[in-house]
Amino acid sequence: MGPKRLLQWPLALTMLSLCSSSNSSNNSLGVFIERAPESAVAPKGDEVVFECEMNLKPDRLEWRFRTSSNEPYRYLHPADGYNVTSSNEERTWKLRIYVSAQTLGDYQCVAWYGPGAIASTPGRLTLVSISIDNANGYSRHAVRWSVAPKNCVLLRCGSVTSNPPAIWSFYRNGEKLPQTELLPGAAGALVLGSVSAKDAGNYTCAATNAITGEELRLPQVIDLRVDYTDRTPPYFLLQQPATQVAARPGDTVVLECPGVGSPRPGAVWSSPNVPNIYHNRSRVLAYGLQITDVQPGDQGSYVCRLDNGLAPVLVHMITLSVLERPRIKRGPNSTLTNEGDSLALECDAIGHPQPEIYWLLNGEDAAADNEILIEHNRLLIHHVQKRHAGVVQCFARNQLGETSEGNLLRVNPLQITGEDDQPLGNVPMRYDHEMGHGNGNGNGNGNGNGNGNGGYSSSSSRNKNKRKYMRVEKWLKGATIAYPSPCTRPPPHPPEHPQPYSHRDLAPYR
Repeated sequence: MGPKRLLQWPLALTMLSLCSSSNSSNNSLGVFIERAPESAVAPKGDEVVFECEMNLKPDRLEWRFRTSSNEPYRYLHPADGYNVTSSNEERTWKLRIYVSAQTLGDYQCVAWYGPGAIASTPGRLTLVSISIDNANGYSRHAVRWSVAPKNCVLLRCGSVTSNPPAIWSFYRNGEKLPQTELLPGAAGALVLGSVSAKDAGNYTCAATNAITGEELRLPQVIDLRVDYTDRTPPYFLLQQPATQVAARPGDTVVLECPGVGSPRPGAVWSSPNVPNIYHNRSRVLAYGLQITDVQPGDQGSYVCRLDNGLAPVLVHMITLSVLERPRIKRGPNSTLTNEGDSLALECDAIGHPQPEIYWLLNGEDAAADNEILIEHNRLLIHHVQKRHAGVVQCFARNQLGETSEGNLLRVNPLQITGEDDQPLGNVPMRYDHEMGHGNGNGNGNGNGNGNGNGGYSSSSSRNKNKRKYMRVEKWLKGATIAYPSPCTRPPPHPPEHPQPYSHRDLAPYR
């Protein structure tokens, strides 16, 4: 897997912005995931290794797991017996998992840099399996097909669900046939290009899992008879071919139109919305239209008209959908906002099917935050809190895969003037000393009044000379401190006082 989309990181994320004027530049992240865990298919009892590699050594990296996308993640700690190792100067981390029914699901790594966290796209562990689709829907008796010689017969005796895709084998009268042409897709088909009497017989098929070697014999038997018949217009054997076909870019796909008749019909292809269906990547076969190296421009409707000179002409329409992995066109912006403000972030993604979008904030599900509302591709924070500072990631996923893009969210702490608030933490809110009236002096013990040996000033003087202090918060590794504006050098931290503050303890910081 190639490197993930670049994320940028500030040099000191643990310190929130203090003066908006000094943070007007767009600080960017400098860390990204070079290798995310990849999905794996394995048999029960096997061991798989998930790998996560960062471009910079994280402060810590942890693995987490969920059984399905509807369940919350839980962290996998080495202390609980999980095999987690690191290498490459602790930039590469590996998780070894023993495959069982309990370990199937999504695995994701989360890397912390200070208080901010980046999560990888998850890798999914699935079990090797193979099973017959609609096992009870097959007839106990052989299905009889009668066709005229020289027709092209597309023979398919059932379908299976297999992970990874199955390998198909075909048998005539119990003997295995050499495979002449196998159609792509989960349900293989045998192509008999121009049938004759020697092709008549009872046909069966089997599907084999490519990893375990487990073989399933499908119960359906097809009794093919090749006889000269009266002239008949085109028709389909057994049932109508598929009308919806999906393919990935780069695949080879066959739009099936396997009509038979007497005489053998020919096919003419057209499209109401694909400008050019005849090119160097397309080929008309006896049983359909083959397109190699499928591209997004091939998506559309295709019309097959089977005609052998006898009415009616058989018309069959097929819609081709070209699947596309998710791609984020515009991720969340790097944002500086104020505590208490509202904020909206957007993420635009494309893909086919249309990707589902979800958000993580410092590695956790943003939808679980009671201040956050998710609306389609938008993340809305009603009242930004300091806990929201860090990395916001947008993830886009569909059946073909998942991708993500993230950016930095910075928060200016709310300024507290202290006019009517109680003291916060170890920073007292107090009044400047003033000289008292009468015979007192500035060195009194504070027990007198205006006529005594010194004390505090009157109420109006106190309000006039009150010092404004800011709230002091601790945020994980670094102290996030908001100073009085304009930004100047920080005052020293006040000492811890197990006893009540004395007057000297309350002296202003200089």
